[in-house]
Amino acid sequence: MIKLKLKKVRDFTEDERQQLNQLIEFQTNVYKVVDGDTINIKLPFLNFLTPMRFFGTNAPELNEEGGKVAQQYLQGRLLGKNIDVHLGEQKEEKWGRLLGRALSSGNWMDEEMIMLGFSTPFDRRDDGKFPSQEEAFEEGRIAKEWQM
Repeated sequence: MIKLKLKKVRDFTEDERQQLNQLIEFQTNVYKVVDGDTINIKLPFLNFLTPMRFFGTNAPELNEEGGKVAQQYLQGRLLGKNIDVHLGEQKEEKWGRLLGRALSSGNWMDEEMIMLGFSTPFDRRDDGKFPSQEEAFEEGRIAKEWQM
């Protein structure tokens, strides 16, 4: 198996950026789950991986409470699987990652992660208010098998 290099959007060549700007929807596999809101994928026209952050959501970092659990859940849902990616007008976020939405088994992963309590809407990221497990269970948002 060939190991693909990782390249952020900010490091794309002008030609690669032009090709990216023409993309709206495409299918790809998930090669790595970085954390609860970032995955590594391959764009159809490129021969390397690109990190993609989910649009509109913010998961805790791996060293923060709930970070590893969010990553583990997402790995179970997406790692090695085929997804549909939908890009908006803004295709890159400030850290150079691709910005998009992932559709898997009929579910938008950004929405699923929020509904299950693994992440918060992006506009609440600075509140530092991730729901406690008890709150999330009471609201029916976390499946029992993910209880710690």
